[in-house]
Amino acid sequence: MAFQEIQLPVQYEFGHATLKVRGCAIHKDFILLCFKDSPMLARTNPHLQLEWIKDLGVDAGGYVSPRVDISPDGKLFSITQVDRLRIFDENGEQQFHFEHPAWEAFNGANCFFTPDNQRLLLLFPGTDCDHLSVLDLNSREIEMTTPVTDHQYCAYTLSAVPGSDKIMLEAAAGQDDCRLSLVTLSEDSLTIEGITECQDRVMGTFAPDGNAFVTGPHYEEGIEVFSFPGLVKLNDISQEDIFRDRNEYVSEEPDSLNYYVFFLDQQHLIALTRFGRLLLINRSSGDCIGELCPEHFSMTGYDEGGDPTTDPGKMVDYSNDLGDVRLAAPNRLLIHHKTGRLYMYSLAPVLTWLQTQ
Repeated sequence: MAFQEIQLPVQYEFGHATLKVRGCAIHKDFILLCFKDSPMLARTNPHLQLEWIKDLGVDAGGYVSPRVDISPDGKLFSITQVDRLRIFDENGEQQFHFEHPAWEAFNGANCFFTPDNQRLLLLFPGTDCDHLSVLDLNSREIEMTTPVTDHQYCAYTLSAVPGSDKIMLEAAAGQDDCRLSLVTLSEDSLTIEGITECQDRVMGTFAPDGNAFVTGPHYEEGIEVFSFPGLVKLNDISQEDIFRDRNEYVSEEPDSLNYYVFFLDQQHLIALTRFGRLLLINRSSGDCIGELCPEHFSMTGYDEGGDPTTDPGKMVDYSNDLGDVRLAAPNRLLIHHKTGRLYMYSLAPVLTWLQTQ
């Protein structure tokens, strides 16, 4: 199959005259945005049209980033900050807050609303280890707490496991390592079990059928896909295979994978690279078959002094303005531009092209 560059025109976009988007949380009915160096939080519809923007006291300064999460029914959302968790209703009215010891710089955690919208999982630091707790959203009381014994001084991410009562816990300790665990929550117990099959891997996403998940490399390894719940390695795609014949951007410093990989469909993956490219990969063959080229994002070459150049003989590196990349159902890609704007793209051109191959 010939390598294909697939152009993605902008479908929707969001920008503000004075505020720069820092991060977002996506619900099927709306999107919440927080901003760099601002206490404001905004809500847009799925087409990035502003519905409201309010001063919710979001602490966007310092070295612990605020994290926003939304309940499955969309009626509540949470904001975690350096030393507290706050819960709001869908209109941005605060309902509850929980204070805890302050996270160290670059650490922190998000929250996780259970599928029944009745409970919330939260993490907070302790003296000897960090802790995972369950909050009852009706009584607003902590039901149970368990120590996170294998990790400390980490940035944690809790995420859903489709069709399962398990919850994925990623613990990233900066450049040291990145570990994955499964959290099991029942009516009266809370347990954490490390996934030993995934050593120093970065969590991506689950396949559409929920029977596999993909992980990216923490260092120079490749892409690995694991079955679920069996945790058997299904695919191991080396960086050498991915970048073989990828000579579109030749420089002294070669391109490489940059942590994040996600499922496009059951058979294909999208991988973010250090240059800011979005490569399309066939998970069975390991072949890199295409590249997604979103509008407003173009490659810039740099010379030894770090200055932009168009001279091929002087280029030592490349980059673009592509920031955070998120899938937004149905079949849309949400990309954060480093200037603080958000762009949304339809993935229909990619899926249509794949059907013709």
